[in-house]
Amino acid sequence: MADIMVSNNLPKRTCSLLKLLMDKVPSLRNKIESFIKEKLVKNKNLNIFSRLNSLFTDPESDYTTLGHLISGYEQLHKVGLLVPVVTKICQRGQSPVNLANQVLDCVFKSLFVTQDGCVVTSKPTPMALDLRQQLLKLAFAIGVKTKFLVSFLRIKDQVSSSSNPSKGGTITKGAVFFTTFKTAINCEFMMDVNEVIKLLMHELDDDPQQTCSIMGSILQYIINDKQLRKKYGTSVVNSVLSNWNKLRPWWIAGSTHEMKSACLLLLKSLLQIDSKVLYSLFLMDL
Repeated sequence: MADIMVSNNLPKRTCSLLKLLMDKVPSLRNKIESFIKEKLVKNKNLNIFSRLNSLFTDPESDYTTLGHLISGYEQLHKVGLLVPVVTKICQRGQSPVNLANQVLDCVFKSLFVTQDGCVVTSKPTPMALDLRQQLLKLAFAIGVKTKFLVSFLRIKDQVSSSSNPSKGGTITKGAVFFTTFKTAINCEFMMDVNEVIKLLMHELDDDPQQTCSIMGSILQYIINDKQLRKKYGTSVVNSVLSNWNKLRPWWIAGSTHEMKSACLLLLKSLLQIDSKVLYSLFLMDL
């Protein structure tokens, strides 16, 4: 049990030690960066960014080793050592945002495979799925722009949800991505949640079902956490209410039962966050 506790606390201890070293001995930063750069250049297997295209397709990939490697990347990033080194050894003009986008794109594409000429959802092992989660969180930590992340949820390419395309139903790639990493994505959304709501509401007419599903998930994520309700609740409710008229076609006469139900679920979630919502909607002539 003691060994497990030491192992679990090791990444945190390592980060603290690196921060302390660089604070107390600033001249060490260049030496550490040079050491990391040398390791990544000499051993291509240590450079995940150069392996993104084959990370989940290479039969020789060791997911346990990769998991430890990504954990190390996370520690280096927390102390500001990862991006300066990687941008120097990657292609010219490479920026932190580009690096983050490449990792996000890698995770997204890894969710789909081609079988008998048809694109289907992949069935990763628990270890492979954990590795994808780690990579996604690394991308978020480096810096994925909100608009770019939302754009992945809007991808409408249809894929089969079964290993047998002739028998299974279809689902959009964006929906697969969101469903697979819902918790991590919702957590990231909290960093810029008002902008997320604005972007989703702006594209409501384009894909109402997926948009309402994502918004409902965001609201439920906030409802389930008292600290999040306190920190973001009011602003999120106001963001939704300021765009509420865009939902008008969903509840007027002639709208489908599914559309009305979706509106009611959103309204229920808003009320759970702030009971004053109903009064605000009455003032808006709901």
